[in-house]
Amino acid sequence: GVVDNTAFVWRNLAARLDHIASVAVIVGQYRDLQKEERLYGLDHSLLKTLVSAPIPRALWKGKPVVSDGRAMGLVYFGNGTNSFASTPMVELLRNGGWVAVILGMSILGFLLALGHRTFDSKTGPLTQGLFGTIVLRVVNWEAGYGTIFAEALRVVFVTVVAALLVKCSLTLFRRLRMWLVVGQVRQ
Repeated sequence: GVVDNTAFVWRNLAARLDHIASVAVIVGQYRDLQKEERLYGLDHSLLKTLVSAPIPRALWKGKPVVSDGRAMGLVYFGNGTNSFASTPMVELLRNGGWVAVILGMSILGFLLALGHRTFDSKTGPLTQGLFGTIVLRVVNWEAGYGTIFAEALRVVFVTVVAALLVKCSLTLFRRLRMWLVVGQVRQ
């Protein structure tokens, strides 16, 4: 009923606001904890993600982990049993300071605007829906900045392969249909 729904809303709102607290702790301590980040392999996480993302783990046996919530929890909260929230802005801040936040988010905004402009109302609802789905899948505000580009690379690859399979299937279907039609005409 209404009481259950209201309780649900307040619980989820509290969880969302707690996310802000996690971000605030990281922002307040990232300079002081750079040594600990290095010890846990969290240093240069953005560069590690961007460099390693295109290479499948099957081809790179020692591929670095791109996101380690347990290590973040240990370094920043002294608790490795929970994956504390991070954001693209926090990863940019930890890896390059406020200049990186401004540049990185500007680049992301530019790319999203470019995508929106490319798939505007002239492209049709199917293409717009595909772009919207990809953006919803790729742009995650509760993950690192590098994971946005790693996920985008994966999604684009799968989308291109799927589009090629559909195109090949349609071509094969048309040829088969044409062959059947021509065969019926000759009889």
